[in-house]
Amino acid sequence: TSAPVTPQTPAPFPASTTYVTMGEAGVADVVPARACPGAVTNELVIDGNGYQGGQGTFTLFECTTGVGFDVMKISLVNFKKDDGLWFEIKENMGNVDLMIKSLANYSEYLFDNGYEGEYNFQDIGASQDHFPGFSWDHVSKWVSYRLKGGKQILSDKMINWIADNNYISWYGLLSDSNLIDTAKKIRERNPDYKQILYWNSAGLWWRLIGTIHDPYPGFEPRWYKKINGVYATDKSGNRRLYDHSDPDFRQWWIAHAVRMNKNPEISGIFTDATRVDDGTDHSNMIKELQETLPDDAIKLGNFLRQTDSYRNGNRFRMNYTDGSYLENAHHGKPGQTDDYGKGQPLMVSMQLAREALWKGRIIFWNGAPFNCVTFGVKPINRITGRCESDFSEQELHDLMQPMLAEYLIVAEEFAYFNFMVTTIAREDNRHLWETSQMPEFQKPLGRPLGPPVKVGNKFSRHFEHVKVTLTVGDDGVNQGTIEWDSA
Repeated sequence: TSAPVTPQTPAPFPASTTYVTMGEAGVADVVPARACPGAVTNELVIDGNGYQGGQGTFTLFECTTGVGFDVMKISLVNFKKDDGLWFEIKENMGNVDLMIKSLANYSEYLFDNGYEGEYNFQDIGASQDHFPGFSWDHVSKWVSYRLKGGKQILSDKMINWIADNNYISWYGLLSDSNLIDTAKKIRERNPDYKQILYWNSAGLWWRLIGTIHDPYPGFEPRWYKKINGVYATDKSGNRRLYDHSDPDFRQWWIAHAVRMNKNPEISGIFTDATRVDDGTDHSNMIKELQETLPDDAIKLGNFLRQTDSYRNGNRFRMNYTDGSYLENAHHGKPGQTDDYGKGQPLMVSMQLAREALWKGRIIFWNGAPFNCVTFGVKPINRITGRCESDFSEQELHDLMQPMLAEYLIVAEEFAYFNFMVTTIAREDNRHLWETSQMPEFQKPLGRPLGPPVKVGNKFSRHFEHVKVTLTVGDDGVNQGTIEWDSA
């Protein structure tokens, strides 16, 4: 685990800077000392180097006159990542308070009881040796991709884009040999790259009904689920679903993933379609796969989901996996978005991600504003009807700003960011699926100077080379402001 950077604190402090020093159990000193914030306060620095307490509420000022800090000007420095804390500055009964809570505490949210329960800490060090590479030099990226229109081979140029600009990806909607050949080419370009198998637990996701593709080796059609003699399908009606009650099927599904993982080009398994109740045949199958894979296999999945509060956001799966992809992080449930605003789902998703990172897991932060689906060969978005030909690189750059701000607010070691509007990979649509050519990914990032802080519906955080503010809108429209060093 990387220690936070120790900043150079000004002395004497400029009159427009308020510097708060935390002691072991609370606020030790405020400079300049005053009951109210200064009429002009350009910067508020809270130094947590001496803080050893946990959750609590601590008064910074005994009145609210002059409050109106620019959230971008608030810096939390020298707090320890291992403490797993969440910070908020809030007006409270005439005071300005610093409120500190645990990242495992979801009590302020609707459905709070749904997130009860703890999960274990990943041992830092040896148990993370098989994780992907990571660097604070720039934004660390992951990518997912697939091929459509009968194409089964990525061009050399596309292989290079993937290998040169990302640390890890999942792939697996075509044949086993295609996956292995693709992974081999990527690793020839970048030997440290991690290519993992996409493995869907609900059905043969690449095999549409009526296609001529052969199923995976050893699969038997009798393992498709039937209800009243009719094959069960996914919502699209295009894919048949598995019968998880058949123990022979469950053993085949686990054995296939384990066999694929033994190939030296494959670094692990990504399990999809995991939103099922604990204790069912389907859920137990997912758990058994995670526990059967060797320790040096990367075990990831589409696990954490704030909308699944009735099963603790699927946090229970973190007990036997290396981490999670965050899908539909902005989506809420009836009652939540009506009464608490459309911004609360994102706030819960961010906390789920930060808790997992605190406990030593991998997080794939998904920066997709939406996902384009495919009708025929051309991908489009179901809601807007736009995707393939209508989005310019500038439009996508603008769409990315709040998503990148979200990532920077939650980022810790082994957090990876991806921004795309389709997973369908072609040379002529790179800006839609492999976005590393955007200027933000070329700029230096640096280590975080401290954790994020929340003020109202805004979050801010400072890195060595960038400052970021995220405004979470109750209307579901979020804004990201990212200030990079001019150098």
